[in-house]
Amino acid sequence: IDRSTQAGLVNMITWEPWLTAFRHGSVMDPDSCMLHVTRGDFDAYIKAWARAVVRSRKPILVRPMHELGNPWYAWSSPHGNSPKIQIDAWRHIVSIFREQGARNAAFVWTPYDVMDTLSWPGREWVDWVGLDIFNYGNMESENGWVDFKRLLEHHLEPVKHFGKPVILAEVGTTRY
Repeated sequence: IDRSTQAGLVNMITWEPWLTAFRHGSVMDPDSCMLHVTRGDFDAYIKAWARAVVRSRKPILVRPMHELGNPWYAWSSPHGNSPKIQIDAWRHIVSIFREQGARNAAFVWTPYDVMDTLSWPGREWVDWVGLDIFNYGNMESENGWVDFKRLLEHHLEPVKHFGKPVILAEVGTTRY
């Protein structure tokens, strides 16, 4: 982090709550990760992160539980995590950072699709909206290549009314 800060960069941490990394006795079902977060099962872990951010004194972007509707992720809605529990988990994490005094942390909420807007935690809980924009080109037979402007508009339209600054969190394309 020191080298990137010296270069004038701000780091962004994408924080994925994969429960398989924890040796927690009650974690049997990876699909229940948001319930464990909201219940406080990982508060010690989250507090340790928040205190480390405070000690760093460096600005940092924290992007927990990105792409809430992406079926690849256990914290997503396809894995039974309702918008309410996703909101509760988000607010729980942000509250812990605030309680620990991590004012140098800014939170980036990153939707996957328009349905994720149902999981919007609220203006006071989000500092930035992140967009993950991918052009899968000919790998998606129904779409083909899409120019960046159209992709950006597609992802930006459902979130611009939230009135938060937008950051491109992930951008990628295939060569095919």
